[in-house]
Amino acid sequence: MISYRIANRIESNRESFGVESAPAIVFLKEHGVKPVVYHGPANNSWFVDIMEQNKHQELPQLRSVTSMELGCHARGYSRAGNVTAIWYCVILSGRSSPELNKMRATLRRIQEALSAVDNDQPSSSAAVALKEKRLTFTWLDGEAQQRYCFFHTQTENSYETCGPRRDITDIPQLIIVRYKRNATKDSNKIEEKKPKNILEAFLNDDVDPASQLVARYNGSEESSEVWPSICCEMDFTTWFNY
Repeated sequence: MISYRIANRIESNRESFGVESAPAIVFLKEHGVKPVVYHGPANNSWFVDIMEQNKHQELPQLRSVTSMELGCHARGYSRAGNVTAIWYCVILSGRSSPELNKMRATLRRIQEALSAVDNDQPSSSAAVALKEKRLTFTWLDGEAQQRYCFFHTQTENSYETCGPRRDITDIPQLIIVRYKRNATKDSNKIEEKKPKNILEAFLNDDVDPASQLVARYNGSEESSEVWPSICCEMDFTTWFNY
């Protein structure tokens, strides 16, 4: 009886993960993303290759330790390199909830659609920025990274997005941050002038290499509405509340 139950459980897991036969390697991604399955025996080099291909989530998680790598930090650089002057980071913040999962799925669809635009087709600014690694889509765990979440949201209803759950209300928030390299700061680095005193040294260190301009999305969760908002934001014609 025990063997029968184990066999049924194994068969059920195989079907849910999309495994057709053994041996197989399965990569479980984030919520709502179909598992990636590789069938057949693996050698060392092939295994290293597929690990490299699948080391990131479809929608990477933004944390304080990953912000530099993802190009979502004013003291860092774009994923395109340190010569890029302007780049963008889309940040979805919220606690684990059906609402957050729905918005994450919406961002994944937008990211996939932008990635699928052919080079010979007219492209939106967002599609071009994504292909040039000047645009990154991310999500932020508002409960686990509450200080980081409050830093990015800074609204009246931030407690419905960040920190421990206080009631049944969970409201994910979506923002775009535009980073622009500070040319003056870069030129000062090249000159490497020695500060005259401690105060000057402190003020120099306190200046971020890039300025930040934040745009907040207040519309529907549907991708048909989020898409044009993101694309238009790249040209700075919508989203901003001055």
